[in-house]
Amino acid sequence: MAKWEMTDVDLTEQITRAQRAGKDMMTRPTAIRSVEYMPTPLRRIGVTFNNGTTFFFPVSCLRELRDAADEQLAHVAISPLRDALEWETLDVALHIPGLISNLLGITDPATMGHREDQRPPGTKTPAVHNRGKKSNRPRKTLTGG
Repeated sequence: MAKWEMTDVDLTEQITRAQRAGKDMMTRPTAIRSVEYMPTPLRRIGVTFNNGTTFFFPVSCLRELRDAADEQLAHVAISPLRDALEWETLDVALHIPGLISNLLGITDPATMGHREDQRPPGTKTPAVHNRGKKSNRPRKTLTGG
């Protein structure tokens, strides 16, 4: 097996690329800006994103957090990639895009907010225009009789 060697220049380039990628992740619109636990009356968590959107969810919908004390839930941290919440005392990490897709019933989070049939006119694929039509068969004609 060949030995892999990295020069100081290669290492410096990788570190620079990683730092740039980290800055990009932190400034994207869907990065978590802040999180707040609201103990009463509903015991819910509010997550605010860089784009100003706030998403609330009840603690009761998550098995891992349901029985936790208010004091434990209040000690929540945002992950370094700003896409997850972490409760160190509970040993729980919660990926927010996954949570939102699960709660909303979306099976593929990558398609969140994208529906092909809601594109502006002229940008739809031919398959969208043909929905509900029978495949390449000639139309039946009605005859009087």
